[in-house]
Formats: sequence, structure tokens, C-alpha cells
Amino acid sequence: MTEATEGKGVVIYTRVSSTEQTKGFSLETQERGCRDCAARLEREVAMVFVERGESAKTADRTELQNMLRYITANSKSLEAVIVYKVDRLARNTLDYAELKLFFMHYKLHLLSATENIEDTPVGKLVENQLAGFAQFDNDIRSERCRNGMMAAVAAGRYVWVAPLGYVNGNSRNGPSLLPDTPEVVRLVGKSFDLVDSGFTAEEARRQVTREGLRTRRGNPPSVNGFRKMLMRRVYTGAFTAFGGTVPGDFEAIVSEEVFLRVQPKLHRAKSTGRVVNYRINNPDFPLRGVVRCAKCGALLTASNSTGHGGRYGYYRCPQCGGPSLGKAQVESQFSQLLYRLSLNPALAGLLDVALGENLALRGSASAKEIGRMKERLAALDMRRRATLEKSLSGVFSDSDATRLLSEAKQESDDLRSRIAAVGSSEIVPEQVIKTGLTVLQDMGTFWQKAGLTTRQQFQRFLFPEGIPFGETGFGTCKTAFCIQQKAVISMSENTMVAPRRIELLFGD
Repeated sequence: MTEATEGKGVVIYTRVSSTEQTKGFSLETQERGCRDCAARLEREVAMVFVERGESAKTADRTELQNMLRYITANSKSLEAVIVYKVDRLARNTLDYAELKLFFMHYKLHLLSATENIEDTPVGKLVENQLAGFAQFDNDIRSERCRNGMMAAVAAGRYVWVAPLGYVNGNSRNGPSLLPDTPEVVRLVGKSFDLVDSGFTAEEARRQVTREGLRTRRGNPPSVNGFRKMLMRRVYTGAFTAFGGTVPGDFEAIVSEEVFLRVQPKLHRAKSTGRVVNYRINNPDFPLRGVVRCAKCGALLTASNSTGHGGRYGYYRCPQCGGPSLGKAQVESQFSQLLYRLSLNPALAGLLDVALGENLALRGSASAKEIGRMKERLAALDMRRRATLEKSLSGVFSDSDATRLLSEAKQESDDLRSRIAAVGSSEIVPEQVIKTGLTVLQDMGTFWQKAGLTTRQQFQRFLFPEGIPFGETGFGTCKTAFCIQQKAVISMSENTMVAPRRIELLFGD
């Protein structure tokens, strides 16, 4: 052990790695040993830094950083840092080397109360070996922990903090995740349903927030937090870990089909700036975002102007500077357009029959196709479990196991996407069809009575690429399949033709 320089003090650093250890005698034993070392050197202890329950995997520890700041401020009165063992200071060789350089900068010795790390060639060799063994021991523990996690994951257990909507299970024999309160589970499930039905993620977030959805800290979910929640596969009763998707041992909150239909809707191009949001979401101008300039094709903006003793609304083209169009004129003609496009009762009746026949045929074919794909998914899951078991037992190398798991995951994801695509066109409830056909027979009245959000969704559904408006009124454009008169007649004549899915949204 290096001899101390006369007239200077020492600091002591002790550490335990878990809260449980702080209840025993480990810290007291370490401090007593370090004080005995200081007494043998006939040096006073200037300060003792006690680290409770923090791991030595990283140097970002509370009391360690406090000690380094103390040394920086008081280095002239200090000679050495005393630890009980080298692994109390660090279990990472790089961290240990950086700490040694820090002590050397301030001309401090590092002393161990129980190990010989003298400032000699042999002492330096022993010190380096002790630091290396500390990291080796830490790496072994990490590997055992990882293997334990892999084994638990292979059995379908979720080993992380439960997401919103679940709580962690306390029993090893029970599910790893348990449903939260019924109201929280309902609101999490409703979040997916709203986006699936056509709401934007932000519209869905505001709705469920109004109904009481809160994080565990009692705050409304943030924009990014809500979006990340909608991207978590765990809500389907499965989760992704170690290169594969694992069926969980807990209940699902949403179906796999709904989850996969929601994902592409979370990655729509974002509008830039406040101006775009203002253009679309002003209740005074519901046609923002759907009506285009007949000359240049740009979406019309709108605003109110005052004059002649009143307040008047106008739609304008922001690109070519065409004439302003009166709000009342544009919206009145839009209502008349919807009346003209509405289906007459006879044609709606034919469409009802055709839809029934087509959906029945499609439902039968879809059920068979989904059944075949689910059988293949089950086979891939068995292969994944076998790969994990062979990896844990050493039959497969890590590289081979990673490759096999990656291949199985890619095929499984492709199958789930195909199942969602097939499932998205499965039979819809009869009442939904009846309500949709009722709306299609009187679209002008429905649009006039609807609120802003429903109007916007209805407009996007009927005219997905927008509709031009000029001096002669509304022009031609791409429309929804269900209001194309010739297409409806053709479908009613041949019910073997598979219709596109009708996705009308009602209510604010």
C-alpha cells in the first residue's frame, strides 16, 4: 500500500448496488475497513461518500459525482481516495481508467482497504487485473440477467414496466400484465378505434383526454406520448423482443387487425406551421382543405372581411390570386352538389342487395384465407420458440439465432399485415350499412346538420383529392366509389364484383 504524505487527509467512497443491501451491514463494513486503513496511515478522514443502491456499471452516480466535485474544490488538502475494494469504485474498465486519470491529475492515490494496489510494477498489474475481473464479473451477471429475460420472454412474460392500460402482475404463476381499471382500458381501446375510424391521432388524443384518459402521473397524454402508445404492439396481447414478436401471457386490449390498420395512419405527412392548421379547422369555413381553385388546383383558403356595416366570409386562392368567392355562394352550391350526387331510393335498394351478396362471398373467402395465414403464424411461432431454446442451450450461435429470428419476424410481420388487409374488408354490421345508405340518399341534409369534424371527414371521404370550384361552379373530380352512379348500377347487376369498403363516419 502506498505510504501517505504527511499533513493531508483522505476521502472514503463506499457503495452497495441494491436497496436491499443498504439494510444490512455492507456499508458499515466497508466504511470501518476504510477508516482502519486511514488510521494505519495516520491520516484524518476529510469526507465519506456513501452510494446507496446504485450500480457501478456507469460512472454517472450521485455520490461519486459529488466526490469528484469535492476533490476538484479541495484537492490541495487531500492525498488519497480509499475504497473497500476496487469493484466498489467501478465495474467497467473504461470508467475505472478515467477515474484513475482524474485522481492522477489532482495527484491523489487510489487505495484499497482489502487489496494490494501498491504503486509498483506488480501493484499496477494487480490493480489492472482487479479492474478487469470487476468488469468480467459484471458482464457475467449481465449475461445471466439477459438469459433469464430471454427465457421469461420466450414463455410470453412481459418483463418491463407495464404500459398505460396495464399494471405489472405480482405472481410468477399469473399473467405478467393485468388490465388496469375498466375505464382506463376502455379509453386506451377507444384511442385505437378513433384513429381506425378516420380521426387523426391528435383528434383522437383530444377526445379521450376530454373523457378522462391520464398518464400514471395524472397528466393528459402528450402528443408524442399518445402517438407512441398507438405504436406499441403490446396492446394486441403480443410484444416484440430479442428479434421476434412474442405472444404474451396477458389479455389484449385491441385486435391485431385494428392495430395494423392504425399504424400507417400514424405516419401521414405532417402539415407545417400554424397557418395550415388554421386553414382547415375553422368552423366558419368547413370547406377548407377540400375545395380547390379551378385555375391552378391549389386548395382555397378563407377569411372574414368587414365592411359596409357587416362581416363577410370569402374563399380565396392563395396561389393565382383569383377573385374572392363568397362563403354563402360556395357552401350553398356545395350542398346542392351533394343533393345531386345523392342516390335515389331505388338505386340505394339495389346497392343494399349487392353489398349483402358481395360481403357474404367475401366473408367466406376471407375466413379461409385468414385461417391459412394464422396456421402459418402458429408454425413460425413454434420455430421462434425452438430457436430461442437452442440459442440459450448453445446449440445455435448468437449470429445464427439472430438471423433465424429475423427471418421469422419478417415473414410473421408480412403475414400479420396481410391478415389486417384481408380483415379490413370483412363483413361490417348491418346497421352500419343501413345508416350509410340512408346518408347516401340525402347527403346535402347530412352535411348541413353535421359538426365541423364530421363535415371534414365526410368531405375527405367523398372527394379524396379535393374538388375544383370556379366561376361556373364545381367541376369534375375523383369521387368515392359508392356515389359513382354507373359503378353502383354495374355492381347491382353483377354481385360477384367485390366492392370497395365503405367507411362513413358519423357524429363529432
